Amino acid sequence: MNRFDYVLVGGGLQSALLALALRARQPRATIALAERASTLGGNHTWCFHEGDVPAGAEWLSPLVVCRWPGYRVLFPELERTIHQPYSCITSDRLHTVVSEALRNHDGSRLFLEAEVTELASDHVRLRSGRDLRATVVVDARGPGLPQVPVRAGYQKFVGLELQLTRPHDVHLPILMDAVIEQGEGFRFM
Repeated sequence: MNRFDYVLVGGGLQSALLALALRARQPRATIALAERASTLGGNHTWCFHEGDVPAGAEWLSPLVVCRWPGYRVLFPELERTIHQPYSCITSDRLHTVVSEALRNHDGSRLFLEAEVTELASDHVRLRSGRDLRATVVVDARGPGLPQVPVRAGYQKFVGLELQLTRPHDVHLPILMDAVIEQGEGFRFM
């Protein structure tokens, strides 16, 4: 049996951010993170407006793979450049940074390929039979799994990543392009 201050279940963005924030704000806290896959973060790219991040969140910076000084939005009768930094995080970077943060901290541990078979407010049991005891257990396995009902939501933007054979002249990302034909509903490209 292992004892931790925090056990985080699920290796996505929520647990990753929580682990890094805890390391920054409670440096002596011990953290276990259990993820059923072989890597953290899945296959995602996350972007955020830096104005939405509270002051004092410097621990977020190592995750950022690209930062632009602003972004553009395009509508049929309006084009606008927003001069607010916009940043990008990839799954690969998330996995590297969080793995290192837990590996380099005495008493913390990352459990990969670790399926959870039992979860309670003070412990987690893995399929391997290992019990992880904690003062706080956070279930961040995502939608589709039994969870405590909450009134929350989220939105997704679907993007396409392109690797070009020659340089382009786009210096700021286009966050919303509603100039494309809208068809049966409102969509951005």
